[in-house]
Amino acid sequence: MKLTVLRHPQTVANEKGIIYGHNDYPYTEKGIRQSEWALDNARLYSFERVVTSPSKRASLLAEKIGITHGVCVHEDNALMEMGFGIFEGMTIKEAEERHPEAYEDFLNEFEKTTIPGGESYGTFSQRTREALERLLREEKDTLVVTHGGVMMEMISRLLELEAGACWNYHIGNCGFMEFKIDDGKARLMNLVNCDHI
Repeated sequence: MKLTVLRHPQTVANEKGIIYGHNDYPYTEKGIRQSEWALDNARLYSFERVVTSPSKRASLLAEKIGITHGVCVHEDNALMEMGFGIFEGMTIKEAEERHPEAYEDFLNEFEKTTIPGGESYGTFSQRTREALERLLREEKDTLVVTHGGVMMEMISRLLELEAGACWNYHIGNCGFMEFKIDDGKARLMNLVNCDHI
């Protein structure tokens, strides 16, 4: 099977350096251009279904691609970005100033820390990997429209990387990865970014 994973277009929060996972923000002008680029690029790929995070920044693009390809779009809550709790809506500087202890804990021991009002990394990682396992079991060529953190978890699982090694991959807004999966083994066939837009 083929699994193509696409990150959502740039949002106002991305542009302003705002921490957000479960909150939603509209596309920037650049994000709108990236969305059009992704729609054009998606025409080069074939897939039997589209699965998306329910967050608007992902699902809006997923719906357009689904219509273009004539395939159903399914939402999966497990494909949402990590919930950043008390940090949601703040810049990094604001999080450091307003919640110094919580931010320090998350920065230095994110794998063990639960953000107040948010998610632990363990919970996020588990739900993301369970979503991926469901997709792999169904063995259908699939496009997933989701978030940067989710994509990093997928890279880690699919390429069997050591902890933290996934952060060596750069996936900008509207960047996508294409995997070919045979007998449970994944190969990264393509990684495309649209940073030039």
